[in-house]
Amino acid sequence: MTARARAPLAAAALAVATILFGTACTTSSQVCDLTSCKVNLTGEQRVKVRRILLHVGPIEPNTVTVASGGDAARLSAGQAAVLGGTRVKVVSVNAPHVSLVVE
Repeated sequence: MTARARAPLAAAALAVATILFGTACTTSSQVCDLTSCKVNLTGEQRVKVRRILLHVGPIEPNTVTVASGGDAARLSAGQAAVLGGTRVKVVSVNAPHVSLVVE
């Protein structure tokens, strides 16, 4: 195989590797009661909790930025902020994992 023929194969292999390994995996789960929701997330993402849209990220080793309704806060575990009229408390953060309570 000539170098010219190998170039498209190398480009295709790089594209596949980027898709498989270069993108962040995101997951989320929620458990709600009458007054609050506990939200567990992996990876930066937007998540809807009841009728509130939260943007979670960037996620750093010990802090996370959470935004909603035009407000944003960079929080560590145990800290809380009122964002767009909704109280959000960070239970834990260990990048890329975050646990929040939304009240």
